[in-house]
Order: sequence, then structure tokens, then C-alpha cells
Amino acid sequence: MVSVILVIHLLIALSLIGVVLLQKTDSSAMGGMGGGVSVNNLMRPRSRPNPLTRATTLLGMAFFATSLGMAVIAKQQTTPTSILDMPIGNSEGVPSVSESVQVPVPAAADSEPNLAPNLEPQVPAVPNE
Repeated sequence: MVSVILVIHLLIALSLIGVVLLQKTDSSAMGGMGGGVSVNNLMRPRSRPNPLTRATTLLGMAFFATSLGMAVIAKQQTTPTSILDMPIGNSEGVPSVSESVQVPVPAAADSEPNLAPNLEPQVPAVPNE
């Protein structure tokens, strides 16, 4: 189900990009490169929406809907990964302290650790010829 919605989502995204690139730019817009902003351009009524504008609106709404649909499906398919999300009494999948932490235990002969630093230089042995 997710893969089908993902393929539809990608097709909508590609077609949305294509429709936006096909549209004619309005040079009288505020960000237009072709001239400054004048009162005449701002007060002029907007033109009727053409089929490309309507297609952009419909594809944008479809893109939004498929994005929300995939988010809802992904949320339903996930299992809780936090200990706080798990119900009380469910210790399945949670490692115990003895499994997760390995502490080295000294042998009985080494009951007192040697904390003095080793100050002898480490010289490699040279074989006699």
C-alpha cells in the first residue's frame, strides 16, 4: 500500500514540476525581473485562471493529500521504540542490566590493583648476530 502511494506521490511531484515550468511568468509581479513595481501593476485586476493554473492547484492539493496519507500510514506501522511508549509490565525486548553492561571482574590473585605508573622505557629487543 505504501509503495503504491509512493509511486503516485512521485508521479504527482514530477507532473507538478512540469506544469509549473510550463507556465508563463508574469513580469509585472513583485519579484519580476522585467521592471519595477508600479501602482498601475498592483491595482490591475488579475487575469482569469487558465488550465495550467488550475492543474497546478489540483496537483498541489493531490501532493499534499498523498504526503498526509503516507505520514498516517507510516505512523500506524511503527512500533514504539521508546521505553516510555511501552505499556507497563511489558519487558519483552528490553535488555536487562546484566546483558547490556559487561564489567570486567579481576581474578582472585589480583585483589589489589596496581595503580602506579610504569616508568620503565619500552625498548624493543635487538637480536644478537
